[in-house]
Amino acid sequence: MIARRYIWPGYAGLLCLVAGLCFGNLRTHLLDTHDAETFRDHLRIQQDWTLFFSPDKEQASGRPTAEAVKYLVFLLCGNDPAAFHLLSIAIHTLAALLLARVVFCLGNSAILAGLTGLLFLVNVTHFQAIHHISALDYPLALCCGLAALLMLGRGTTPKRSAAFAALLALGVLAHPSIAVVWTLAGYLLWRRSDLTAALGALWPSGLVLAAAFFATLQLAADNTSTWQAVDEYGAQSAVDLVLGMLRVLWWFCSRLLTTAHWLPLPIYVRQTWELALGAALCALLLWLVWRSKEPLAAAALATLLGLMPYLLLTEATILGLPAGPSRYLYLASAGSAGILAWLLRHLAARSPLRPRLVFALLLLLLSYSSYTGLSKATAIAYYASGRHFLASHQLDE
Repeated sequence: MIARRYIWPGYAGLLCLVAGLCFGNLRTHLLDTHDAETFRDHLRIQQDWTLFFSPDKEQASGRPTAEAVKYLVFLLCGNDPAAFHLLSIAIHTLAALLLARVVFCLGNSAILAGLTGLLFLVNVTHFQAIHHISALDYPLALCCGLAALLMLGRGTTPKRSAAFAALLALGVLAHPSIAVVWTLAGYLLWRRSDLTAALGALWPSGLVLAAAFFATLQLAADNTSTWQAVDEYGAQSAVDLVLGMLRVLWWFCSRLLTTAHWLPLPIYVRQTWELALGAALCALLLWLVWRSKEPLAAAALATLLGLMPYLLLTEATILGLPAGPSRYLYLASAGSAGILAWLLRHLAARSPLRPRLVFALLLLLLSYSSYTGLSKATAIAYYASGRHFLASHQLDE
């Protein structure tokens, strides 16, 4: 019993150690374009607090939870890039810990839960959500969504349902894509009881989420990717839009594997073969959901749901990103990490050699590969910063 008391604190310490090794160098990074806009907004809000709610900010993202957290850090530390980068690392590490707790609370073993959180922490796919200050919205929203699932996992009493709704609403106000957790929660409750009970427990929180989502749209500036995509819809036929969404979905699915814990290809270029691989992986995920064998079904559904919101962006918008679709894969990689964790354990267990030794060797190999891939991805972050400072004529920086 004493040992069990220290499992999760020890695991949290391990995650912090690994995060320091993989992301500690981010404290020396500077700013990307959106980061600099956020910093200038902080100075303007300090002069007039009402600007915080105005869509006239340079970074009027429509995500007041994330903007409030960033402004609070500004009040404590000023516009110090190191402080903001360390905050991104801390929130990402917290998301990995919460993910492990969610997997464990769903009835899985502590080993599978811990491995899922660890693989998510060092996943190369979503590096941009940790490397760039302006992408803090993604880890913050995921933390809110995972905390909401933990709250609902302990029961559907009125108090817990209200806490679920409040946490998920905060997440939506950090990034609207986290609203997909509501659907995932419905699936988990349905598996635990029945569909009627699940809908009865979730419909009040659905109304709260709808209100939060409407608020984000009202607060977002016209130059955000969401509104730009809506404006581009009229220039394309319905067939072209659907085909573009399918290609984006397949590309996203491919990247969840091809750049998961390694970086063998240029992340800003879509290869033709990636579409074929992505289509096969998408079919595999759908099959896992249809098969309904846990924990793979829930992980596959979480992966697909995590990709859905970003299919609303046009294909041209996503293809034009200099760092690829990295940040758009952050939510989905939480689900794919669970599948990879299960596969790693399964391969070790089926090995004719000592399963524990094989498991340890595979984990060490994957950890080293992840560290190397994240080091390569650092060059993309430096490039983005350099491009911003050159465009701003700040040649010394």
